[in-house]
Amino acid sequence: MKKIIIFPLLALTVVACRSVSFNDLHSQNENVNKLPALSVNVDKESLKNAYPVRKVTTGSGTETHDGTLNFYGSVSSYKQDSRARDVITVINYDVRHNIAVSTGKLKGKFNVRLSNVNNEYNAAYYPLTALQTITLYIPSLLGAPIAEQNCSVELEVEIQNNHQEVVASYTEVGQGSAKVAAYYGYTGEEASRYCTIQAIQSAMDKVKLNIAEDYARINKALQK
Repeated sequence: MKKIIIFPLLALTVVACRSVSFNDLHSQNENVNKLPALSVNVDKESLKNAYPVRKVTTGSGTETHDGTLNFYGSVSSYKQDSRARDVITVINYDVRHNIAVSTGKLKGKFNVRLSNVNNEYNAAYYPLTALQTITLYIPSLLGAPIAEQNCSVELEVEIQNNHQEVVASYTEVGQGSAKVAAYYGYTGEEASRYCTIQAIQSAMDKVKLNIAEDYARINKALQK
């Protein structure tokens, strides 16, 4: 089924689709009471496991050990998954604008680890995708969706004070979805980005609610 989905996704590259915007990365859900300034650390190993660097093959030629090219294959390079950058951007913005104040002396750390990350196509759309393949994707050009991507992520959050003491810890799950479609939807890659952003923001919104409830205790512990 993944092979069937690839062809309409390529077709969408020549049709106007939505793209992830600046505003999509910046949540407006702000806590009323802000914690003092915190540094933000997203665990790199968990991020790499969730969104690994991909090997991309382009052009005609292969790199040799001395850096020259021969023309009996293709050049391979490595591309970072855009979702990894998006996750860092979303969390950094949320902490520095919606959870803690953005200026002043740092009073601790906001540590985040990703676990149980899941990204998949919604199987309910497979028959529609197959039908569109048979009809040369004409329904897609008329606005019918091709597929839907669903994402879920579990965030493990720890807040530490400057004495390395854990003053709060939360584990929350967020979910997101995005339709692959012309005009109002996204291309396959942009849909992956958008539903991941939604999932991260959903989990962070739950974390913010927990912090709001524990604000007095956390704020006091960060002042040590």
